[in-house]
Amino acid sequence: MFVSRHKSLLTHAVVAFMSFIFPLCWKHTLIPILPSEMIDYLDSPYIYLIGIESAVLSEACYDVSGSDVTQVMLDANSIYTSETEVDKKTRMPVKEFRTLKEKLLRATACI
Repeated sequence: MFVSRHKSLLTHAVVAFMSFIFPLCWKHTLIPILPSEMIDYLDSPYIYLIGIESAVLSEACYDVSGSDVTQVMLDANSIYTSETEVDKKTRMPVKEFRTLKEKLLRATACI
């Protein structure tokens, strides 16, 4: 689950993730921006890739801490799993990060 207060960032992050897993193809539920009316979809027992605005998530008082959901907090630059926050030491090396960021920006520029 990608979380951000910016809808455009959510869309770009989901599309970038789809590019990142190439040559694999995502065959499960994909909702780039989850409307507040569909918040119950987060309780789905299926695998999903969902982008959700942080305001919608906090407004619904939805807690994913006890579930198997991985939260990518785009605004805070952090990742939370059902275990704990992903250690900052496991970050991608700076050179590789810049290269990946440039390629993702070029890939999603026409969206």
